[in-house]
Amino acid sequence: MLRPTLLATVSALLLVGTATGPPLAQEPPRIYPSCMPTEELASFLRKQFEEMPMARGVSDDGVLVTMFAAKAAGTWTIALTAPSGVSCILAAGTGFELMPEALARQNDPAPT
Repeated sequence: MLRPTLLATVSALLLVGTATGPPLAQEPPRIYPSCMPTEELASFLRKQFEEMPMARGVSDDGVLVTMFAAKAAGTWTIALTAPSGVSCILAAGTGFELMPEALARQNDPAPT
C-alpha cells in the first residue's frame, strides 16, 4: 500500500514550482542553482563544495532523494530527482556527520 508522504507533496511542489514560479515554490537562495540535470548538479556540488553522494532512496511516488555531503567540511545538500532526470535542491546546510552507531545497530540482530 502506498502511503501519502510529505516528501511527495514537497517534491511535486518543488518540481512543478520551478516551472510556474514562486507562488508554488519558494525562490532558492542565489548561492546555488535550484534545478538542473542530475549530472550537472552532482558536478556543481563536487566542484563548489567537494560534496559527494552519501545516501539515497526512492520515495513511493518515484522521486529519488539523494544526500550529498563533504565529510571534511561538514556541508550537506539534499536533492530530489524526478524520473525525467531533473534534480532540485531541497535543503542545504552544515554540521554533517556520519552516525556509525546507527549503522552498526542496523547490522545487529533485533533483541528477542
